[in-house]
Amino acid sequence: MNRNPTITLLKKDFRLNRLPIFGGAALICMPYLVGFAVYLTLRQQAFSSANAREGVIACPQMALAVTYAMSAIFGGVAFAYERRERSGDFLAMIPVSRLRSIFSKSLISVGFLAPMWAINNFAAQFLQPIHPRHLYLISATAMLMCFGVAWLISSFQSSAAIAACTSIGLISVCALVLNAMPYHALSRPDEIIDRLEAVIFCFIGVTSFVAGSIYYLYRIAP
Repeated sequence: MNRNPTITLLKKDFRLNRLPIFGGAALICMPYLVGFAVYLTLRQQAFSSANAREGVIACPQMALAVTYAMSAIFGGVAFAYERRERSGDFLAMIPVSRLRSIFSKSLISVGFLAPMWAINNFAAQFLQPIHPRHLYLISATAMLMCFGVAWLISSFQSSAAIAACTSIGLISVCALVLNAMPYHALSRPDEIIDRLEAVIFCFIGVTSFVAGSIYYLYRIAP
């Protein structure tokens, strides 16, 4: 039996996140599988390699969109699954602090989401060399906001689905509002929107994560 409380926590959190981890990996692979099928179909129909490549160029963006949703799901699962299965009750039975529990949950989430973000952005750069580099920051901060908001809601809400859906809805509203704002005709609105989105997403994500963590640390119920 492992007597290291950190390892015990990691195992417990991995067990709680098995469905998001394996299900999310399968979902993120789907756009690439569809794109590969489209590529083979176009090649068989005598399309050139360049034209066939155009047919799959959107696959990384689609996979990134799935990754945003997975970020919200991981944040929503963080505390809601633990409360639903009452696995948090065992924390009182081992010498471990809630701060260490937060570290364990965060490590499991980052351990899955960070590689997915890197792979999707690498694929986007490979398929579209002119892929704007500032979009890396946008995608990272969007994931941070999805995760942070769901993490906050999950800290007091027993439903992971409600936490995840609320997070996805909030980031969608933010993106729509920012894209609907008027900009000066001589400015470069795309870059302005992207930078503004990155700042807002990062602020909301970090603030929500900190608020949810503080609530979890000081709440009475497990």
